[in-house]
Amino acid sequence: MKNQQIKNLKRCAVAVCLFFLVFSCENPLDDPGSSGLSGKISIDLKIEMMISKASARLSEVLTDDFVVEIRTADGSVYQHYERLADVPDQIPLDPGNYYIAVHSPNSNTVAFENPFYAGESDIFSLNSGEEKMIPIIAVMANCMVTVVYQ
Repeated sequence: MKNQQIKNLKRCAVAVCLFFLVFSCENPLDDPGSSGLSGKISIDLKIEMMISKASARLSEVLTDDFVVEIRTADGSVYQHYERLADVPDQIPLDPGNYYIAVHSPNSNTVAFENPFYAGESDIFSLNSGEEKMIPIIAVMANCMVTVVYQ
């Protein structure tokens, strides 16, 4: 009887150890930049446009809804944010070469009332422990012809 109790106790101890082993493991690929060797970036987005009296209705562009994609140097998407407002102040990334692409959430169909803005940063290199501010300038991308009268 005592041997049976010891065997049950051993089985229970093994089951508890396996339970904690399985549920305490983390996949470092679940969280980019979690390798402990990450660097951090911040995004500095600016809109570049010329405003005249005729186009004054386009004077305010809200960037909070811009789509943000962090891409590796070969163009594959590394991280995607539906809104710039949802992007953290500092984004942890694994060391490597990246660039950031942004665009307004509307379509790029040409229309007077539908300005579409897009921009990309230059390719930048991020090393372990490094922090960088990445400037991006977004310009109107669906303008077919601009006429300036003088």
